[in-house]
Amino acid sequence: MPHAACTTLAVTLFGFGLIASAAVGACSGGEFSADAADAGSGGSGPDAGSGAGTSAAGSTSGGTVLCRAPEECDDADPCTLDECSAEGTCVHSAKCGAGEKCCDGDCGQCCVQEDCNDSVSCTADQCFNFFCAFVPDDGECGTTQYCHREDDCKDREQCPNGTLAECDDGDPCTTESCNAGLCYHDDCASGQHCCANGCAECCDDGECGAQAGDACSAGKCEQGQCQTRALCSDSEMCCAATGTATCAECCAPEDCSDDGVLCTEPSCLGGACSHVPNDGLCGSAEVCDPEQGCIPAGGCQEDGDCLSPDPCSKGTCAQGTCTYSELCPGQQCCGGICQDCCSREDCSNIASSFAGPIPPDGCESVSCVNGSCLTAYLLCTELCCAPYGCCSLDM
Repeated sequence: MPHAACTTLAVTLFGFGLIASAAVGACSGGEFSADAADAGSGGSGPDAGSGAGTSAAGSTSGGTVLCRAPEECDDADPCTLDECSAEGTCVHSAKCGAGEKCCDGDCGQCCVQEDCNDSVSCTADQCFNFFCAFVPDDGECGTTQYCHREDDCKDREQCPNGTLAECDDGDPCTTESCNAGLCYHDDCASGQHCCANGCAECCDDGECGAQAGDACSAGKCEQGQCQTRALCSDSEMCCAATGTATCAECCAPEDCSDDGVLCTEPSCLGGACSHVPNDGLCGSAEVCDPEQGCIPAGGCQEDGDCLSPDPCSKGTCAQGTCTYSELCPGQQCCGGICQDCCSREDCSNIASSFAGPIPPDGCESVSCVNGSCLTAYLLCTELCCAPYGCCSLDM
């Protein structure tokens, strides 16, 4: 059945036990009722709407506190995400998004019941698990009426034939029945949400929340059931040192891999790895170059100062800076020696070295001798000798 109530209301849960809520149909995710959305703008002043520790969504404040890792930026405010920027300063941003309230570190549509109001007189407006629920209460209507979550008190439909089709209200979250010629509409059972396709444990991820005690896990709603998922992707690390987890390349310097340069030290700024040169790890007359390692303090003075660990690369000093280029352009580099070939495989495309008629395919062999490619006749066979004379292994 189509869900007619979703156009103006966020969600409804009915029952005598737990009450929770979630968006329905087009209302899923962060689309709440108008009053709830206004309340979700946050703020720390008396107009915040709940006094439960709300913070304005999207605001940021940069500090002058120097840092190298997020744990050095804890401001003790559960409603902010504390991060160390790439510039090495602490930044505190709102944990919750636009239209959400921060309730002592938890984000949701509401913190207290006063944050929820659907303007329907017969529904009980509740806040449970940081979501608004608007529970129909037929007792608020007349004896021949029932509470509709969108249209308030409505006269009960008649069902003279006793069929359920006579009572269909188009709401996937109600169960219809006919009693004494009048229709009744029972809402979702306790502990269930009203979703676009009917009653379920959850409608979207937000209703599943984070897993208790594990900031690096989050709730995920799959086919109406709450599941647990990792907060960060496989390529990211989860940094939860300040109590609110963030996903980054690194959480601390020791998370960064070695760059192979002996005089650099790993650094984690803004969740990204870098390697900082440390001249103290070099000799007294040297400085640390982030790519070359320890070099003379004044930079290079001659080509001999630009030694490369790669024997097939040569260094050149220009204006105190080393640059590196290929040692043997146009030739093969054989352990630092320039030659035409290093092995027979390097000679596969050379032309025949014989004067006169070129022997047929298969009648000459190629080899690499002292860095040069040479060709030689194969052993004498009738095919190879005629008409070229007697074959030999000589050139």
